[in-house]
Amino acid sequence: MMSFGAKTGYCALIGRDEHKSGLYKKTKSGLSFHGYESLDSNALHNVCKKRGRVSVCFSPRSIYADIGVFSSISMDATLAHIRSSIDKTGLFNEDYDVSFVKIQDIDGVRAKYSYLAVAVSDISSIEIFDEKKTLIDTFRPIEASIASVTGSLTQEMTITIYQDRFFVRIIGSKGGVIHYLITINALDSFDLSADTLSGINEMYSLLKNSYNATVEHIFIAGQGDLSEGDLEKDGISTKALTMDRQEPDPSQGIELYGTVLSHNYDFTPQKYQRIRALASYAKYSILVSFCTVIVSIILILFGTQSSKSAEEYVKNIQIAQEAYIRSLSALEEEYDALRDELDFDNINGIISSYKAFEAEPKLYTILSSITRAIPGHVSITRIAVSRPGSEIDQPSHEPAYDDAQGHNLNSGFMDVELNGIIECPYPGSKGIFTRLVEKMQSAYTVRTASFHHNESRAEFTLVCETLP
Repeated sequence: MMSFGAKTGYCALIGRDEHKSGLYKKTKSGLSFHGYESLDSNALHNVCKKRGRVSVCFSPRSIYADIGVFSSISMDATLAHIRSSIDKTGLFNEDYDVSFVKIQDIDGVRAKYSYLAVAVSDISSIEIFDEKKTLIDTFRPIEASIASVTGSLTQEMTITIYQDRFFVRIIGSKGGVIHYLITINALDSFDLSADTLSGINEMYSLLKNSYNATVEHIFIAGQGDLSEGDLEKDGISTKALTMDRQEPDPSQGIELYGTVLSHNYDFTPQKYQRIRALASYAKYSILVSFCTVIVSIILILFGTQSSKSAEEYVKNIQIAQEAYIRSLSALEEEYDALRDELDFDNINGIISSYKAFEAEPKLYTILSSITRAIPGHVSITRIAVSRPGSEIDQPSHEPAYDDAQGHNLNSGFMDVELNGIIECPYPGSKGIFTRLVEKMQSAYTVRTASFHHNESRAEFTLVCETLP
């Protein structure tokens, strides 16, 4: 059994006057082909309805293949470019359809493509299937299916000769990608062997000159008047293209086998593509629905757990509210008892005293202002802060009286007395003392200033008045 990771399923071949069908199943060793039979149109139609999904290959009467460089901006641009190239050849006198495969990118806007063109009259053979009941996975010409088989065997350039009762098809392909095709009508050929030999030589020459490719293998498949011996007489060595199955004729069903190996060169009409897309969406919708059910179950479980937690929170909130009400009632009782005990008659006096205290200059602000005003070479030996007309160590609870200057002791005015030394000889000490007085005057009102100097240094005393 040949091992390939291909999609498996039911396959059908639509020929000129007969139809064939087969079933592939996936096994551990690869693909297993079960059954190969010839059916008429009604039988094939009924079998495909039962199978559901079908991979189909068809035997076209006219087909064209080539390789070219086309626009890769979009699928539509590529298709339009390929159609323009085919129209220039004038090969088709009727409408045709195109399918292509990208081989390699050349730059950001161009790429090399392999393409097939098939007359619409050959594609219409798919109408044998009911698009409402049959899902078409792929609809490929028989040449593409044969190329898939050779591509599964070797990645080198090959020529495959496939024959049936009506045609001999010479297929040049590499890795499943078709490079060129030659179709010989067996019924119109006077000497089929000579025509086939001529076609093989033409294919050799084309592949070598146009694509710089050397043919490594020549395969022969199908059933017809030609045999391997006929070609060997003309010096062409061929090898039978088989599926390596333990059956009397391993070549039977080779075209169906190739149909499931790849989806390249798909000619499925639009209406079947829509049904196929809807089927894919339905499959995904089932998966999404299943995931939705799982998520819903999880949310229900979380919701149930959250509901239980919420009930516990409600109970705790109710307990906390009851405790809060009890605490508030106790606080109101304590407030009422305290209000009865307090005397509010002297509250205004207390407030006035507090405001007066807040308006008094603070010792740290006084020290900060003095420190900023001290120039270099000056040392402070003493700082005394007192109310006007009071001693420095006067207790703060004694009554306040007016001093000789008329200041009230609780008015917020404070006397600041500074004693210091200027380490500089005269007259430099005099200039430093003058600057000191000016700086202190900018911060406080200087009431008295005294200065005594000798040869090496000077001593001074300043009495300032702070403002509230």
